[in-house]
Amino acid sequence: MGRLTYFRSAETIAESLRMALGAYTAVPGREAEQGLYRGIHDMWGYAYFAIQNADGQQWNDLSQEILATLKATEQRPGVEPRIVVQAAARLIARFEHMAGVTLKTAPVSPFLSL
Repeated sequence: MGRLTYFRSAETIAESLRMALGAYTAVPGREAEQGLYRGIHDMWGYAYFAIQNADGQQWNDLSQEILATLKATEQRPGVEPRIVVQAAARLIARFEHMAGVTLKTAPVSPFLSL
């Protein structure tokens, strides 16, 4: 039987999340915040799928960091945008590295500032 695959590719998730981060960086309003949150949640879904389907523990630390970021942003509405941007950029960079995503655009800098 063939190897299971997630319904969206890591490249698609990473690119979508990078666009959501760009929108949030430009205008950190409610709509952009929700887009960023959805993208991070999608990234967590991919990591969880990887843990459950033989890629195992190498994804565990990343999935825990993703969950912690989601929880922190849910519990602290109005978190300073710079902190959100830095956390999301770190997650995206780690996700791309773990998934072996080849960048087609400039890498996201975890040191972005607003």
